[in-house]
Amino acid sequence: MADISTAPTTGDIRTKTVRIDSDLSGEEYTAVDFDGTDRNVVNAVADGNTQGFILITAGDGSSTETAGVIVLSGRTKAELVGSVEAGDHLVPSTGGALVKNTTDKKFSCAVALEEGVSGDIISVEAIQGVMSV
Repeated sequence: MADISTAPTTGDIRTKTVRIDSDLSGEEYTAVDFDGTDRNVVNAVADGNTQGFILITAGDGSSTETAGVIVLSGRTKAELVGSVEAGDHLVPSTGGALVKNTTDKKFSCAVALEEGVSGDIISVEAIQGVMSV
């Protein structure tokens, strides 16, 4: 496996440039979701019941419109809350850090590629539309 300790992503990755209209500086590797009224803008996850996308470029830190980059699929990194093992499906928590998916019929946004605990930034495989059973 390639060492990705110094790079945010490796391998085949699909990203999307998005608009950010709030200060998300320092929120790289956390989950964001699309604004309910403007589907071209992303915001910090307000609650854990949303389909999250991992933010890898958080813009310039201003509260006016700026550009950011989210991961649609592929290997990247994500910040954790709670303990996870490799292979666990992850969902956004309130605030955006990812947590182990323990709820049936909830969409995961990533799969852990290594173990970690709260505050760690680990390697993950970003996925979209995969529901736990």
